[in-house]
Amino acid sequence: MSGAAAATVVLVHGAWHGPWCWRHVVAGLERAGVRAVAVPLPSVDETKPGGLAADAAAVRAALDAAGGPVVLCGHSYGGAVITEAGDHPAVRHLVYLTAFAMDEGETVLSLANGDVARSANEDHIGPAIRPVGDGSRLALDPAVAVPLLYAQSPQGDVDFSLANVHTQAAAGFGTSVSHVAWRTKPSTFVVCARDRTIPPTLLRWMAKRCTRTVELDTDHSPFYSRVDETVALLAELAKA
Repeated sequence: MSGAAAATVVLVHGAWHGPWCWRHVVAGLERAGVRAVAVPLPSVDETKPGGLAADAAAVRAALDAAGGPVVLCGHSYGGAVITEAGDHPAVRHLVYLTAFAMDEGETVLSLANGDVARSANEDHIGPAIRPVGDGSRLALDPAVAVPLLYAQSPQGDVDFSLANVHTQAAAGFGTSVSHVAWRTKPSTFVVCARDRTIPPTLLRWMAKRCTRTVELDTDHSPFYSRVDETVALLAELAKA
């Protein structure tokens, strides 16, 4: 570890979730002497139009305010957001936590429904998603979503999430990135081997784009199911 102060860890949640899903990770990082900031994304705010550009702008604002180097971590859809926003000069390292590491011309939908994902014949989140109203927002069916998102997560955390999930702006899923941060920034991809939301075959395929790959034997929500390992990884990178 260098003698310099630790970087700030900026945490970007995935679709339907919010900064609250990081609460155990934030507490663990603070105990480890690392400052952590969890960013709320506009796409889960039902009073705002949302979308990838707005979400990336919210993350860039947090990076502007960080006041020093940052380890930028995105979970699930949050990977698309950090890909777009992560070229910010404050970012020292990117972490894709079972997340979408998109390239130019790709979208969350094109990857989730593409050849790699289809060839895997593995579970995915699609059956749990239902449109709301005019279809501009998407909701989760809890009965289907829980085993896909939280299969190894503690029941208390599952209940907390079900009480807090919001609808998600659909627009972000069909928007391609205009910046590809993993091309210019060091990056770590965390593959969750029991992920039933994003097929592990697709995760491993995207992981090849990153500098380093770490694999956890857990579900799609390691901020609940593997808190200690998630905190240790982020703290290590922040203190490097």
